[in-house]
Amino acid sequence: MNHFIESPEIVMFEGSEVSSAGPKSVSGTENLAQVRRSNVVDCAKHMGSVIHKINWMASLEMLTSVEGTESVYFWSPFMAWETARVVTPQLPPDFYDERQKPLWTVHAVAWDNDSQDLVALLSNRFLIFWRLRNRDKGQFQQKKEFRFHATRREGRNSSEHEISQWKVHLRTLDPKNGEFAQDPPSGKEPSEAGARRDKREERFAAEAAQQLDIWWSASMKCWVTADYNGRLLLWDLREHSIATSIAPTKVLQAHSKAITTFLELSTFKFTTGSLDRSVCLWDHRNLSGPEVKLEEHTGSIRSQAYLPLFSSLVTVGCEKRVFVWSIDSTAYRGVRAKLSAHQSNLLGVSAGQRVFVTLDEAL
Repeated sequence: MNHFIESPEIVMFEGSEVSSAGPKSVSGTENLAQVRRSNVVDCAKHMGSVIHKINWMASLEMLTSVEGTESVYFWSPFMAWETARVVTPQLPPDFYDERQKPLWTVHAVAWDNDSQDLVALLSNRFLIFWRLRNRDKGQFQQKKEFRFHATRREGRNSSEHEISQWKVHLRTLDPKNGEFAQDPPSGKEPSEAGARRDKREERFAAEAAQQLDIWWSASMKCWVTADYNGRLLLWDLREHSIATSIAPTKVLQAHSKAITTFLELSTFKFTTGSLDRSVCLWDHRNLSGPEVKLEEHTGSIRSQAYLPLFSSLVTVGCEKRVFVWSIDSTAYRGVRAKLSAHQSNLLGVSAGQRVFVTLDEAL
């Protein structure tokens, strides 16, 4: 079923072991928790028309949801909240229409547990940082704002538009005047043809700078973003100056299409999945290229999950089969299983300690 996709609603369940004698408390490593419909503990209607993404922040015991709106929503089964806590970015006036309606939506959110920072990636290329103020009330304070920009590499032909011609960087919003650090003006009044060329360059630069998703890497201590062209960009945003732009510490290119999922498996290993139907295994001690590129999927990768007790990576895509790969802390060991229980293309996978659950498109 795809309850989360078609209906803007989240249902939270409690788990218990189910046996012939009925439910009982779970004890011992051999007992597996099961979910029963009668165990619903909470159900909430949502503000957006579609729930795009849900993230569980374990340290805060909260869910965040991205719903195609200008805000981030927080939900908790442990707090006495009648409605979701809402966090909305505050941007300069140019980013609102004449009715003061925001001209953006939230693409993705990520959480840095070390710094207690929440970050939202917006459709207008903004990156917004909030600091946790009060956990019980779900309150966050907006701390800083960045925006993705791109500049053409020197010596490149401006009549062509290839992603390799562009360098992506971040600029900081000055809190004093609400403006970004800009390149110095040329001092010449552009002709009509020059103005058209500048507009075209501006559009190309915006396309090259657009990021689709963001994650926090706890092992590498950096933010990770993905663009339309299969690139993974690593960012260290702990120290920055308002007067200068910030370049990524590393740009990884192993996929030919957009990266849809990023997952840390261990201290040094992480994996990426892409619309190009491949999964890459990386070791951040050597980022010159992926250790292994798995290309057995026949559809675009949508989701992945890891079961560390069994050293098993589970990946699903736009196909009916579930792939299980054996990857331990040192190396890739091969395909463990290809599971064919679904009748419709898969949407996602989520894992616990000993089990994983897959979701498909069927109604």
